[in-house]
Amino acid sequence: MQRIDFYIVDSQSVRTCEALACQLTDKAHARGHRLFIRTLDQAQAERLDQLLWTFRQDSFLPHSLLREADSEPILLGTEQDDAPSGPDLLINLAPSLMSDLRPFRRIAEVACQEPEMLQAARNRFRWYREHGMDPHNHSIRSADCRHRG
Repeated sequence: MQRIDFYIVDSQSVRTCEALACQLTDKAHARGHRLFIRTLDQAQAERLDQLLWTFRQDSFLPHSLLREADSEPILLGTEQDDAPSGPDLLINLAPSLMSDLRPFRRIAEVACQEPEMLQAARNRFRWYREHGMDPHNHSIRSADCRHRG
């Protein structure tokens, strides 16, 4: 069964969610996971692409935009992209669910207090429950989501 975790930041800042996504990516990559980070749009994917290079001075997170390559252990795409083959962990920053979640053993849903983003996260949480899954909820302090570059 898949493990599904919702990480809800106590801030309305989408940038704080992006910093949290980098932290989750760093932790998951260190544990050997291959990741797909699913963003709202290409602009957010490009911001995360830059942020992953500068997230921490002492770390290297090998990644690429899905449209540029698909062999890195960390891939960034948009909600319009299909799941690439290979990743076992999905970090979802997009408001929608992916059409096929089967490739992923773990799913991390990231949202902040921005009203539309929070409502979309609630809808996804409800969908998981209605489909027999047991999502876990984590409240995250924005102070713990800082860029460390």
